[in-house]
Amino acid sequence: MHGGDFEHAKDLIRAACDAGADVVKGQAYDNPQAIIDMGGSMPLEFYQQCMFTVDQYLEFIEFGKQIGIDVFFTICSDNPDSKLTQILDKDCPSIS
Repeated sequence: MHGGDFEHAKDLIRAACDAGADVVKGQAYDNPQAIIDMGGSMPLEFYQQCMFTVDQYLEFIEFGKQIGIDVFFTICSDNPDSKLTQILDKDCPSIS
């Protein structure tokens, strides 16, 4: 778990790649309270601490491309018009 530490999260992506994984899936959200409302089991402070910016999520995707691993996110947002949903939906690989 990265605990909201951006560089540590990148280290985890690299470790997955080094271990032979093809894909890393993370969770992206823009409203920690929405996670709680949808049944999240951790305290609100946990989700607040672990949240990244849209630019950071995009940097994870780009970092993955650089090292040879796909990075995508399950998007949890209570706002379908949020910047997070608009940007990550188009930049994440499709899973079928």
